[in-house]
Amino acid sequence: MSIKKLFPLAIGLDVRGRTHTGCIVNGVRFHVQRRDELRKSQYCGIVVAGYHENQEIDIYGIIVDILELEYVEENRVLLFKCKWFDLRKKTGMRKDNNFTSICVKRFWYEHDSFVLAT
Repeated sequence: MSIKKLFPLAIGLDVRGRTHTGCIVNGVRFHVQRRDELRKSQYCGIVVAGYHENQEIDIYGIIVDILELEYVEENRVLLFKCKWFDLRKKTGMRKDNNFTSICVKRFWYEHDSFVLAT
């Protein structure tokens, strides 16, 4: 990584961050949960690859906030604040052929709720 790219990170964040109710990342639309509640099409669901107890798993959740962090020279980073569904017990997730069912009443990783939108 060049010095030109590291310099804005070294200076730090601009104090004027923004929140959004939706965004498009790499051609995929994402919305926060409160925007999708009364709509037919919903885009607040998210799945990311992660680790739990040293095992790689898919972690499912919903986006509750979209934060845009701004650095100098117009460098921006999008973070999704998510509520992750608890998949630890057998009742947390069930796979039937190509369909995955998730119990949406229990959550986990409440103190590790952010994921980088890439």
